[in-house]
Amino acid sequence: MNKIIQVANIAPQTTKEQMQTLFGFIGKIDDIRLYPTIDLAMQVTCKICFIKFHDSSNVSTAQHLTNTVFIDRALVIIPFMESEIPDEQRGLELLTSGTLLPGIADPKLPQHVTSQLEGFPPHQEN
Repeated sequence: MNKIIQVANIAPQTTKEQMQTLFGFIGKIDDIRLYPTIDLAMQVTCKICFIKFHDSSNVSTAQHLTNTVFIDRALVIIPFMESEIPDEQRGLELLTSGTLLPGIADPKLPQHVTSQLEGFPPHQEN
């Protein structure tokens, strides 16, 4: 079972220790990586973090922190489907991939899922 989450849209001034404190309340953390690890010559506009929990049940709990405003950003937390935390190069590729959710290459809905509104005028049933 998956034990890793990916946290995106992290303010550039955020530290690894702050992420450890925030997510440490959810459960025991086996590993945590915040990228980029060093100040780069280019201006960093946001960071990405990968957290590996000791217990896989903490992944679903951690997702409840999505949209939590931390410093000045609403965090985006999704399960990371690989078995190991990526190295910094791969992590930064995910950060700059430009997809709707970093780490998800194709943000389309599965074929069996539809997106529609029901019960709103003018289609509201009486």
